[in-house]
Amino acid sequence: MFKKSILAAGTAVMTGAIAILAPLSAEAFEMGRYRLHSHNDGVLIGEGSPAYGLRMDGMLDGGPLTFSFDRGDSEVYLEYKDNEVRIFGQAAAFEKKNGSYEGVGDWNIDMTYKIDRVGDNGSLWVDDSPASGTITEVDGLGRSFNLAEKRKVNDAGVETYSFGINTGHRDESGYSGWGWVMKELPNGDYVRDETQDFLFKVGDKVPTASTPEPGTLLGLLGVGALGLGTAAKRRQEQNS
Repeated sequence: MFKKSILAAGTAVMTGAIAILAPLSAEAFEMGRYRLHSHNDGVLIGEGSPAYGLRMDGMLDGGPLTFSFDRGDSEVYLEYKDNEVRIFGQAAAFEKKNGSYEGVGDWNIDMTYKIDRVGDNGSLWVDDSPASGTITEVDGLGRSFNLAEKRKVNDAGVETYSFGINTGHRDESGYSGWGWVMKELPNGDYVRDETQDFLFKVGDKVPTASTPEPGTLLGLLGVGALGLGTAAKRRQEQNS
């Protein structure tokens, strides 16, 4: 889970030096881990809609479905290293029902892209490389869906890139990320409904230790609990 309590505990548990990786080129988007936010242009889907960082209309067999990267316990990150971009964390979902948007729980997002090229202004692009990920309900029914990339099609009907990070997208002065995605169907096919895509702002760079992997942190907490148990057992033996 990407609950704030877990993230806060990870800051205290995980310490040490953070390795700084060199960027792909001198002008490239700098490698590291960044906090992501909903894009300002994500409110255009209808009056009263929360700004979103991911939209997955039809994923739950309903209407428009958005995932806020800022509401409630949402904490979503982008990590760029080893020529890959990973988007991961927890986002609050909102589905349009009866003309208004209602909260439909928190979901964990985990999507990885391989960067194909570095463009102008330090932009990053995924052209032909496949991408994969999952989106999983934190509580509730525990629903989970596999995701894949979907290449964009220009006005001439030609498939172009599937994901990009650049400045100036939809009037956002800083870096933004966007790209189409598809959901896996029960028969194994992938399909993109009317609107299913990432659209987020890249925020501040954050230390890696402040956003630990859930499994790693839980393992550390387990080791700590084991150590406490061993110490308690020793005290009992000494007092017997």
